[in-house]
Amino acid sequence: MPFSWANVLVGVYAVRKIKGLDISIIVLAFALTFTLLVAASNLNYMVKVDRPLRGFLEANPHVADYKISETGGKIDISVKLKEGEDLGAAYRDLMDGLQAISGGRSVELSIADNRDALLMNVYHEMHFAIEEAIMQGDFTMMNARLTATAERHGIQKFGVSVDRDNVYVQLEKDGHHLYQVVPRYSYLAPARQSGPPVGASPGQKGGSSLW
Repeated sequence: MPFSWANVLVGVYAVRKIKGLDISIIVLAFALTFTLLVAASNLNYMVKVDRPLRGFLEANPHVADYKISETGGKIDISVKLKEGEDLGAAYRDLMDGLQAISGGRSVELSIADNRDALLMNVYHEMHFAIEEAIMQGDFTMMNARLTATAERHGIQKFGVSVDRDNVYVQLEKDGHHLYQVVPRYSYLAPARQSGPPVGASPGQKGGSSLW
């Protein structure tokens, strides 16, 4: 028989009829126990995860601001980097710290930016070379092609770096920034892929620096 609270209540009522139990006391005891368990779980999360996460982010030299939310056991963290930070170095440092503190929970890190239409179009043009490099392993050619694209569009600050997990792209022009983290494993190990590339927002989300 499928589980339902109606079946539970019917069973409790049957026991009451047989043994003379007061169902209101049973229901109250169950509700109180459940409330205490939820409160204990929330307190445990706050003490062992939430406070350490906030302490780490507030003390981290890369972070200008951050937001934390938790849904379904997954922790979503959005970080605004300080001006002039190297995306690859900052991302690796943040992920190492966050995963060490998260207590086994899944952590999704996004890097906030203020990309405009121009930067989005430039990245759209670049991403074909990035995907090709990830599949073929020719990151030297990728760097040359991305540099040429950035120069053609008058990008004032351009950076790309690579490690074994991701390709990191930074674009800046006229006060607008784009930060993009492209996972390499989406091609190298399809079974690990959990969705589209993440990293920068809105709309989105190690190694030798080519900055």
